[in-house]
Amino acid sequence: MLKKLNISPQRQILIIYVVLVIVTLAVFWQVNQFDFVNFDDDIYLTNNYHIKPGITPDGIRWAFSTTYAEFWHPLTWLSLMFDYQFHGLNAGGYHQSGRLQLRLPRR
Repeated sequence: MLKKLNISPQRQILIIYVVLVIVTLAVFWQVNQFDFVNFDDDIYLTNNYHIKPGITPDGIRWAFSTTYAEFWHPLTWLSLMFDYQFHGLNAGGYHQSGRLQLRLPRR
């Protein structure tokens, strides 16, 4: 169909990419409106006073030395501290951060 419009192959690919980005943003933009879930967000976030100061030397020490919530996962704690520092208890901010982390380039 696009061939009949005399559009170069490079331009066709660009159009496809732009359309895919627009559709993806339209579908996933609604995550800003989502709330926390009642599965484990209270343990990891809303009732966890360790992450609420944000990233601090004490928080980093705690993240690497604790088995809070039955696991040792310091990068999760650091990520939550970072998100809390920027988003507070706005669940949409956490969802957006998670989306961005999934899109980081991998090599």
